[in-house]
Amino acid sequence: MLLIDQLKEAGYDVALSSNGNLKLTWTGDGEPKPARVKPLLEQLSKNKARALAWLMKDTWRPPKRCQCCKDNRFWFSVYGATVCEVCHPPAVERLVLSRSP
Repeated sequence: MLLIDQLKEAGYDVALSSNGNLKLTWTGDGEPKPARVKPLLEQLSKNKARALAWLMKDTWRPPKRCQCCKDNRFWFSVYGATVCEVCHPPAVERLVLSRSP
């Protein structure tokens, strides 16, 4: 996600906390530059759900089977939801962060 990459370039470490929230840690030299960082933090606040989903995608593990149709194909949405590919195919591809193997 471009926004997270920009925050990292600005000197922040962006990760998931143990309780599933965003965790930002300043790792840059000196103090953060407000003129550069404030717009990025405002964007992050507006796009928190997408940022959380993007960070979770690397640890995402789909269920073994859908409880309804019993299929094993799932997709992970940009909003952090795990969705059955058969029961609820994505309306548009841009909603898909990853798919089950």
